[in-house]
Amino acid sequence: MLTTNKCIKPLVIILLSLSFPVLAGTKEGLDAYKQGQYDRAVSELLPPAQAGDPLAEVQLGLMYEKGTGVKLNLATALEWYRKAADQGDAAGMFRLATLYSFARGVPKDEIKALDLYRKAAAKNYQQAID
Repeated sequence: MLTTNKCIKPLVIILLSLSFPVLAGTKEGLDAYKQGQYDRAVSELLPPAQAGDPLAEVQLGLMYEKGTGVKLNLATALEWYRKAADQGDAAGMFRLATLYSFARGVPKDEIKALDLYRKAAAKNYQQAID
């Protein structure tokens, strides 16, 4: 008969092993972005972003917002930022707030922007605090 501890340990190991490829893709994507290898950055960041990694989601959002390595697409940037923000990611909240604040791809909405800025600041996101 298996005890609860014997069942939980293998489950934890499996779950952790599944998350490492996602983190590796994000790290590889961020490194590629820093090196100016934007095509590689997108291909590395897309799988972890699709798996729900907020860091990858925000980075892809930035790329689409600025048209760095991809065609500028504010609607796509908004989607990636929203996914990160919906998970409670402060950077996603801040970037989403800037879109609403400056009417970039969405109608200007100062109330929504202020709410998002406040939420990001409450998570000690420095740019939202400044």
